[in-house]
Amino acid sequence: MIEYIRSFLDEITVQALQINILIWLLLWIMINLFNFFKNQKLTILESKYLNDFYLTVYFTLSFVIIRYYIKMNFIEKYLTF
Repeated sequence: MIEYIRSFLDEITVQALQINILIWLLLWIMINLFNFFKNQKLTILESKYLNDFYLTVYFTLSFVIIRYYIKMNFIEKYLTF
């Protein structure tokens, strides 16, 4: 039973990563479409390296939040007595 729960938690991590990547890809597509039709650059952050750092932090935080949410739903549904 413990091995099943461990494998399911690993599956939760993979699902959270897939959802997170999908959300970030959709956000990237929306920003590029906005820039294409607006003909002006949407600059949130000016520095290239600072932008990379912030995006990495935001990606990691959103991944942790999504994984936590999926785990809590799993615990509520299957592990509460």
